[in-house]
Amino acid sequence: MTLKDEGMYLPSSTFNAQFLVESIDKDNYKILFLSNNNATVELAKEWIKLLTPALNVDKEIDTMVNEPKISNYEKGDHKVRIGLTMVDKMLYVQVKSN
Repeated sequence: MTLKDEGMYLPSSTFNAQFLVESIDKDNYKILFLSNNNATVELAKEWIKLLTPALNVDKEIDTMVNEPKISNYEKGDHKVRIGLTMVDKMLYVQVKSN
């Protein structure tokens, strides 16, 4: 699923959207989002809660937005990886079921 806002910054060499959800199933997915826009950051947090209600990585996403680097976490029954994409200002959150 992709979202594109014509009035919002769109990095070059992107997948032509500011927000993307790729999913194998509800427990294994990746969300890519524009990190310099509060709306897409909050949307990423809410999609994670929608897909995996027991998983909250709001704090980790906020940390990544402020200090971009690749980080790995184990939370409950999930492995979470948050990092930078090769596209300017784009971050990803990858969630995998243990």
